[in-house]
Amino acid sequence: MSLGTRLTLKTAVLVMAVLVVAGAALWGLGGLNRDLDAALGEYDQLRESYALLSEIEQARSVARQSPVDPQAIELSLLRPILRLDDGSAPYVLDADLRQTLRDELNLALTAARTVPDPADNLLSVLAPINSAINRLASQIEDTSSRIERIEVRAQAHRTEVLWLLGLTAAGAVLLAIIVGLWQYLAVMRPLR
Repeated sequence: MSLGTRLTLKTAVLVMAVLVVAGAALWGLGGLNRDLDAALGEYDQLRESYALLSEIEQARSVARQSPVDPQAIELSLLRPILRLDDGSAPYVLDADLRQTLRDELNLALTAARTVPDPADNLLSVLAPINSAINRLASQIEDTSSRIERIEVRAQAHRTEVLWLLGLTAAGAVLLAIIVGLWQYLAVMRPLR
């Protein structure tokens, strides 16, 4: 085998080692990116749930005020209903949950509009509002649990990637040292 062929072969081995390290790094980054995307989706859902919960709780506060003001109740209920209906916002809430919340808030809105004196039948306004709040609180709890699971999975994946990169990099360095010595000896022996 000629010296040029040996040098080419040894250089190819070093390039392959670098490609293995790069492949491991890209694989690890891809997994971390998937974990990040999953977490961001859950955080968007959590943020949207909290914003909607805040608006519904404001509507409940308005309904509980004395004297009862049907127009104020109606306006305070329309805000979260419009938020649920607004197609321009990137909604991350489940479609079934959005529809259920919409139905409950519309029920409260209808009760606020149809009862001559809402103070006489305030429970018909508050019951669907409370139900919507409970549903959202449950959604927030579920989302928080999913975020915690994603964080644990991401941490385990990150540790796995660090070990993989460390081992492949150490293997590549060791291989480079071996190939370098092999190449040195292959060149220096014939010259001596």
